[in-house]
Amino acid sequence: MACRKYELGNVTERRSNAFGIFPITLTEYGEKDEIFNGITNPFFSVDSRDWQVIEPDFAAFERKGAKLLAIEKERKHVNLERCMMSIRFSDEIIGTQFHPEADPAGMKMYLLQEEKKKQLLICTGSKNTWIC
Repeated sequence: MACRKYELGNVTERRSNAFGIFPITLTEYGEKDEIFNGITNPFFSVDSRDWQVIEPDFAAFERKGAKLLAIEKERKHVNLERCMMSIRFSDEIIGTQFHPEADPAGMKMYLLQEEKKKQLLICTGSKNTWIC
């Protein structure tokens, strides 16, 4: 809602639901921001969404004093815009498109539910090669 109000990018429906634990890439601002101090780049977090904010309007960011802190994982095999995953709107307010509150034990219990197991796509691999 804040991205719509401040016209920082386009809010669009995704082609398909994003659900799982995915890498998120810090931007130059994100690497310097205290909220991500000590975290790896990329870092992993829970992502569960049907909507996304893409196509950042950097002139609007500048006017509002906002900073793009993190973006969606790079997908070299998919020609789609990367989603904005974290924005600092002000010194006091940060928005995320992922779920930093998710904890490993809670996610494990959630993902072990029979109905959730059927929805999972299991992938394994390294930075440049993934098998699903």
